[in-house]
Amino acid sequence: MERQVEFVGILSNDKSQNPDFYNWNKVKIRYCDGASFSGNNGTKFFFRGQRIWEAVMSELLLKGLRHAKQLSGFSNRMLCWWASHLHFSICILEICFTY
Repeated sequence: MERQVEFVGILSNDKSQNPDFYNWNKVKIRYCDGASFSGNNGTKFFFRGQRIWEAVMSELLLKGLRHAKQLSGFSNRMLCWWASHLHFSICILEICFTY
């Protein structure tokens, strides 16, 4: 698995290639569990995507995501986006009320 992926086009950090968003933060989360980051089967090793999603979001929130003014994302499946978006909205609300 690649450790780093070069962002190009609208995701590039090269100002000449992407003058509007070159200095924005970008994160790529690899889809890896086969359940659209929604699985949380506690009895087996597989289908733990929900835990992966929560760990990634917790780490990003600690690194400054909680202060973001604009968020965007994309996915190759609407289901993945929908499940992630709903959970992320709840996560952000909990953070706002917790701090």
